[in-house]
Amino acid sequence: SKVNLRWPSELLLQAFTLERLTLEMAGAPQLELVYFNLAARAEPTRIALHHAKVPFKDTRLAFENWPDFKKNTPAAKLPMLYVESSGDKRTFSQSVAILRYCGKMSNLYPSDALAALKVDEVMDTCADILSKCPQDKDEAAKKAKREEYALGAMKIMFEFLEFTARAEGDFLAGHELTVADLYFKYVVFDLIKVGMFDYIPGEYLDQFYELCELNKRIEEHPIVKAYYEDSNKE
Repeated sequence: SKVNLRWPSELLLQAFTLERLTLEMAGAPQLELVYFNLAARAEPTRIALHHAKVPFKDTRLAFENWPDFKKNTPAAKLPMLYVESSGDKRTFSQSVAILRYCGKMSNLYPSDALAALKVDEVMDTCADILSKCPQDKDEAAKKAKREEYALGAMKIMFEFLEFTARAEGDFLAGHELTVADLYFKYVVFDLIKVGMFDYIPGEYLDQFYELCELNKRIEEHPIVKAYYEDSNKE
């Protein structure tokens, strides 16, 4: 009798796909993201990796464990990303750098140089809003400085972001969601909205209508919704 060794096309395709994925995973770096059990600076990266379907260890550090953990961190800050490939394990800090790296995996960071420039401009502006926020050990002085900042330099930066949201399209760097939108929402907008900035109330953002509408579009985007739907299953 004659044995037919030909596979049905569907099985052949499945076998080929499984083999390809196995080979890709064998050469793919192993990732571990370390942050607190918060959204903030880590959530954009979590969403990007989820969208890219890149497995990663999502380590969420308890606040009480941070002092001891901090002693062994090169930059003494979080988030951190461990990248292990071919037995070589490297450590990276800086949330924007980590997000840009993971954004490239997920196509949420543009390959086009000019589009990438716009994304970087937005993320750097968001980072400036945080880094330039005044600090002072004296609470009365801190309050006065932050109120002045909110009316001056901070407002100018938010006005720039609002102009960008109006001019670029549905999102901050065009008509497609990018890491710039995720960074804006989780690192700046949400933190202010929930009152994490002392002496700058959440209502401060209400004056920026376009940014409030942008925040809603980000929340409703399929990529963001899929991440939370899958997170709730775990």
